[in-house]
Parts: sequence; structure tokens; C-alpha cells
Amino acid sequence: MISPTEFIQAQIDRINSVENTPGNLVQSAGESSFDAWIKAYRPNENSNNSTISYYPKGAVIAMALDLMLIQHTNGQKNLDDLMKQLYDTYYKSLDRGFTEQEFKAAAEAMMRQDLTDFFDRFINGTATVEYEKLWQYVGYNVQKGLKKPGEVYLGANLNNANVITFVRRNSPAYQYGLNVGDEIIAIDSKGFDNVTVAVNARKIGDKVVFKVKRDDRYLDIEVVLGENPILEYRFIPENKQNGAAEKRNFEKWLRGVQ
Repeated sequence: MISPTEFIQAQIDRINSVENTPGNLVQSAGESSFDAWIKAYRPNENSNNSTISYYPKGAVIAMALDLMLIQHTNGQKNLDDLMKQLYDTYYKSLDRGFTEQEFKAAAEAMMRQDLTDFFDRFINGTATVEYEKLWQYVGYNVQKGLKKPGEVYLGANLNNANVITFVRRNSPAYQYGLNVGDEIIAIDSKGFDNVTVAVNARKIGDKVVFKVKRDDRYLDIEVVLGENPILEYRFIPENKQNGAAEKRNFEKWLRGVQ
């Protein structure tokens, strides 16, 4: 068992992980599941830019459905109740699993809502889940902002040999042409002890020239440093606004978590 605080923190950590993965805006959860054996289990240096794991993304979507079920059934039903119903209907009675269409129909019937838009945007599309709306159902306000505002940012990961192992989509490194496999030899024509330390000594908007070895060539690549784009979602309980409905929904969501 986990405490309510631990339960909430696990949801928050998962949301922040998903929303800070660049591939979350490229690959849908449906595509991630479909492509699992050719992409998820065969990752490369660009995987974080082009894919999202269906494990955390699926959990975030399940959380959204859970909160919607609770809200639209006045706290009487949740995702557990839906899954039990599907188990009884299809496995116990028909000795088979259920299709995506059957899942959708059962969820729609239970919450008396058309879920076509939800499936199109969040399961088969890459729209950002409406955390602000959903968490209000259980009495929380949501704030989103930069995790480290004002922090200078390059957007490249390096190994101990100063070789780039990952370049984040739309980062300064990505936009100005640093590549995975580039070995950084010098920064502004000078030696360095640590790339991260050298970058952090600069300011947002500074132009920095990286001398890199790429295959058998030496290149000078000028990069304009940016601001760290990593987001942080904060979920704040608003006790003064919580009425009976929010408290009821919250208890149903916790499912007896102690």
C-alpha cells in the first residue's frame, strides 16, 4: 500500500515525464502500442525525439479516463468498475477479449458521454491531456511553468569522452546542427574540462562556437544558447474550494489508498 501523498506524487511524476519527452508530441499512444516491437524495443539515439513509451503515456490516458468516469457518474464508478464490467461481459461470458470499439462503447455507456473526440485527440492523436480540467474534478488546481526558468540550455547529452549521445528536438544544439556522434574538441577556440560547466558559464542568447570532430572532419559550429525548456506541472489542492462533489470524487479516485 502507498499513502495518498505517494499516490498523487506518482501521478505528478508520470505526467512530468511524459510531457517532457519530445516524442510525446510526435507519436500517439495508439501508434506507440502498435509499433512497440519495431520501435519501443529497438531504440536508437533519436527515439526520445520521435517516440513515446506506451507505458507512461498509457497510464496518463488511463488516469484521464478514470477521472472522467468518476466525474460523469457522480463518484459512483471509476476505471476499475469499467474493467470489471468488461471482464465479466467478454471473458467470463464470451470467453474472449474485447476490441477497442467495444471498450469505447462500454466507457461511453457508463459515463453517458461521446468519447470520439477523446480517442481522436489523446489516444490516436498527440494533443496534451487536459490536466487542468480533469484535476479540478478532485479538487486540485494545476500550474504549468518552466522547471528552471532563466537557466541556459544547449540541449545535447554527452558521454565522458565529450561525444554527443543525444540531441533534443528543437533545442539550440538541434537547430544549429550539432549531431549525435560529434566529439566536442574546443569551445570558443579554448580547451575545457566539462562541457556542461562551460555552457552554464554563458548566458541565454550567447553565441558559442563548438569545434567538433565529425567522422574525419573538423567543423566549427556556432550555436545561440537558449533557455531550458523543461516543464514542471504543479498540482495544488484547493481545500477552500472543495465541495462535497470534489471530496467524493477524490475518495473514489483513491480507492481506499491509506
